[in-house]
Amino acid sequence: AGYGQRKSKRSSSEPHSTTSFKNQTIVSIHRPIHHLSIRMSCRQLGNIDYSSQKLFGRRSEVELLKTLYKNEEKGPVAAFVRGPSGSGKSLLINHSLRNVKNNEEVFLLSGKFDQFHSGEAFSVLVEAVSGLSQDDTTTAEANSAILQIIPSLQNASTMQSSSPGKSQDEPAVMRGWGFEMLKMLLRDYLKKLCLLRKTILFLDNLQWCDDKSYIDLISSLLNDPEMENLIFVGGIRSEGGSRRRADFNTSCTSFDSCLAAVDQLEDMACSTTLNINQLDIETCNLLVSDLLHLEPESTKELTQVLHKKTDGNAFFLIQFIQMLERSDLLCYSLPHIAWTFDVKKIESETSLADNVVDAVVGKIKELPAKAQDILKVAACLGGRFDPLMVRELVNNLPNGGFDICKDSMREMLELCTRQGLVSAVSVKLEESNSNQEFFTFAHDKIQQASYLTIESTERPSFHLMLGRMLKGMTDDSSSQLTLLVATRQMNRGRFLIEDPNEKLLLANLNLVAAKTLMKDSAFFPASDFVDISLELYGEQGWTDHYDFYLETLTTGAKLDYSCGKAERCQLRVKEIIVRAKTLNDTIPAYFTLVDMHSLKRNYEQALSVGYDFLKQLGVDVTKRGGLVNVAYAFLSILPEFKKRTDNELLSIPMTDDENVVLAIKMLQSLLSSAYWLRRDYEYGYMVITMMKLTIKNGTTSMGGAVFSIFAGLCAAMGKFELAKRLGGLGQELDGSIGDKAYRCKSMMHYLVFVGTTKSTYYKSLDLLLEAHRIGMEVGDLDHSSLCSYGYVVAYYLAGLPLESMAKDATMFSLRMVEYGQWQTLMCLKLYHQCALNLMGKASGSPARLEGGAIENIDEHLQSEHTATGFTRTKQVYATVSLQLTYYFRDSQMSLKAAELNESFKESDWPAFHALANPFFRALVWIEAARTHRKRHYARKARICIQKMEKGMKQGMVNLFHMLLIAKAEYWTLTCKSSQVQDCKAAFDEAGSVCARSGFTQGAALTYELSGRFMLRCDDEDWGLHYLKQSAELYHEWGADGKANQLDLEFDLFSKVAHKRRGKMGSGIRGRARFQEADQAGIHKGRNDLAWSIASSDAGSSEDGSGG
Repeated sequence: AGYGQRKSKRSSSEPHSTTSFKNQTIVSIHRPIHHLSIRMSCRQLGNIDYSSQKLFGRRSEVELLKTLYKNEEKGPVAAFVRGPSGSGKSLLINHSLRNVKNNEEVFLLSGKFDQFHSGEAFSVLVEAVSGLSQDDTTTAEANSAILQIIPSLQNASTMQSSSPGKSQDEPAVMRGWGFEMLKMLLRDYLKKLCLLRKTILFLDNLQWCDDKSYIDLISSLLNDPEMENLIFVGGIRSEGGSRRRADFNTSCTSFDSCLAAVDQLEDMACSTTLNINQLDIETCNLLVSDLLHLEPESTKELTQVLHKKTDGNAFFLIQFIQMLERSDLLCYSLPHIAWTFDVKKIESETSLADNVVDAVVGKIKELPAKAQDILKVAACLGGRFDPLMVRELVNNLPNGGFDICKDSMREMLELCTRQGLVSAVSVKLEESNSNQEFFTFAHDKIQQASYLTIESTERPSFHLMLGRMLKGMTDDSSSQLTLLVATRQMNRGRFLIEDPNEKLLLANLNLVAAKTLMKDSAFFPASDFVDISLELYGEQGWTDHYDFYLETLTTGAKLDYSCGKAERCQLRVKEIIVRAKTLNDTIPAYFTLVDMHSLKRNYEQALSVGYDFLKQLGVDVTKRGGLVNVAYAFLSILPEFKKRTDNELLSIPMTDDENVVLAIKMLQSLLSSAYWLRRDYEYGYMVITMMKLTIKNGTTSMGGAVFSIFAGLCAAMGKFELAKRLGGLGQELDGSIGDKAYRCKSMMHYLVFVGTTKSTYYKSLDLLLEAHRIGMEVGDLDHSSLCSYGYVVAYYLAGLPLESMAKDATMFSLRMVEYGQWQTLMCLKLYHQCALNLMGKASGSPARLEGGAIENIDEHLQSEHTATGFTRTKQVYATVSLQLTYYFRDSQMSLKAAELNESFKESDWPAFHALANPFFRALVWIEAARTHRKRHYARKARICIQKMEKGMKQGMVNLFHMLLIAKAEYWTLTCKSSQVQDCKAAFDEAGSVCARSGFTQGAALTYELSGRFMLRCDDEDWGLHYLKQSAELYHEWGADGKANQLDLEFDLFSKVAHKRRGKMGSGIRGRARFQEADQAGIHKGRNDLAWSIASSDAGSSEDGSGG
């Protein structure tokens, strides 16, 4: 290699080492290369260290990633490292994370997708979470929530799961779009980590992800503005060609869809893409010289040949050098103490393989037969394997199996490690507090090559043989993971099974595997196991194996619902209903079908199926929804509450009648369909029926929800005291005997229909968020979304900053899109767009509901509401449009909006979002009466005011400030010159009450109306004074668009520049500012500007009466 010709830089006076014969030889024969002895003193002479993790030529990329890890900007960031296979993507990322791994102020979660077993039960997530330190007490709170959802994470570090004999509750996420709900839980888990520390999530080999839900989860993380400390890093292969996996010609459709989704992630504003190219010739020379421990000058000619042969691919380059070593084209010369080679011979006697896999296959076939068998079996089991399991399987291989002892196994694995094929990883065992050694393939190409050493015609039989051996190794104490692996292996060879009994056994194993994965919330792979199980039962499943086939088909229908496969879910449910022998056999199918229809907004079909099931239970609620029937049923049950005390109601015994439990459960499932179809009378009759069944037969685990829902009906019927009483009892029952699955529903009905009418809005904010969280945990997506919608509306009506409301609305909108909650989403977007218009962010006329939050609302509602139940959404549209058109003084549009709003026949007091309807209608009618001089408008306004007075007598505290404003404005219609000061005082009192109660928007509107009134009375000084105060209050609320409209109309701030006072809230995290103060009954979060204005101007209302 030319070392003998170099001159020594060492002085002749330096002593030579004589500690060993080898070192003596090195110094005496080749004195000029004495430094080489130091580099090789810890290595065996003549062995190349192919497991080296050194990185060459990627300094700029490493620095870029390190800069990303130090990101101080708010919001999540992402980096995608793209490059060809073997270009060193994973090594680059791992090298950049070296310092992070030892940083106690950073959480590092890393996982890798497996080309053979990407469908494992959240194997990538398990791998990522298991990397967190289990001794770190700061992660205990964050881990506790996710461990309740994915039980296998508890044993992730040992790759074990609970034994099949242990009973586990079916996860609550089975209700609703299970996988979508699970994404929210995973996101919340990561959010908890991000609140504690900066969190880096590294997922490698994204090209092998065949489950788009992973990509959707990443997308939702990167779109969440609250994930401020999250850094996502993804490694992905960039070369084109087939994405088909190496096992059994798996279809590449799911892979391609995932890759397309990844491309969309890379286009996000927070994403950075690093394209890793092949190594240039200079960098390749550094790599070669380091491997051979030679100077770069001496390897230039060799590198030129290698670069030409491998095109600069680092992985292929190393494999090519190994091939040269095996072919004796690269030899270690002991006389020269260096590697020697003939460049011309290498160039003439070697050819470039078609791909790197072929080269690795040739390399593996040159290994001892024992090592080949080990790699074959390991490749079938996955990217990470247990050497003990592999040894047992290899020892039982027929026709050539080996009796490999523990030492021999260690020797073979060390050989594979030296060849750079596998690497050892140590995993801590929780039970014994010791470490267990596992092995992983050094690269997915190596795993693929190991698998390809099995002849294609023999692969099915090889998988079947492994599956049978694994099944024989399992017993009651075996892990569920072993049983899953055995089932998967047998499935790949199931076409070779001829014994009917073995087919039946495998079908049952697939059902067990599906249920195991369901408990881990892995719905998509569980669905695949069910499909195989049904295939094995065959056409005679109903006749020959009724019980097993029914259970499998029912499980499949549940999984189809959780995975969003609506059509197949309906087909399976209908088959069960038609062919089942008893009603009890059809119960799960009926509930699954109702949920699926509701999810797809087929509310008519959901009610039809539910009514049919209730008839079979002896409960008939069809054609009972008329006004007379509902009123009669409601009045007939009221005496039951008069003659019973609270303790007696709480002491109602639990029923043991299963039909009653099923009837109440079905009725609760149907409520949302009746609500969105606006079948108010049917809705009411179903609620009354639930209450009657509870009082007559006994309560259930849903008793708290029944009481709370009935309390909401009482509020709608004007029985507010009874509503408050029963709502409170419902919350008590939830805390004692209530099922958590119905807790969200109970809280939603109590807070929305009762709580917000009997107490101020801000008191409900934290409770609504808590109900939303509970609903997402148990999979009650409908009511959880309604709670988040209720939170945004209550935030808006409470007069809290619009900027914060808009941020929260954006976040909740993203979640609703993921969950498919389209009706609630549309209602939320209406309020969101209203806030944007008030903030001055309208795309067109601020009085129209159109712009960034929602487009073409009129056309959408017109085309959708009849077919899919958007009638309720249209009612919300009428409510929001009425407010917006009045705020921006569009008299013509506001008159139409008031007429549309009036056309909806509301109950006395509907949901809290509509409490302001009579108030704004009164204001519109008053303005119309003043403009058009028509008495019937004034009469309509008076009716609305009387309605608000009635509500105040019933204790609806949120109406008080609106009533005062409406009365003062109504007085302006008939106010005489002698009454101007009295009318002004009425406005002052209304403004003072608004300020004391924290209703910033109410105070702003009051002073606007007062200013306009004073201008009409030719008092310009007071008029402009009130209008300036109004504009400042609108600015304080965040309604810059409305404030600017006032400025343009009256030229309020032409001489004095406006400065915004106060600070905007920070969304949900800032809501603690708005808690109630204990002293003086004044809100802690009241608007200081509104209070100061009211205190200085409202002389007649300093006593705060009615505040």
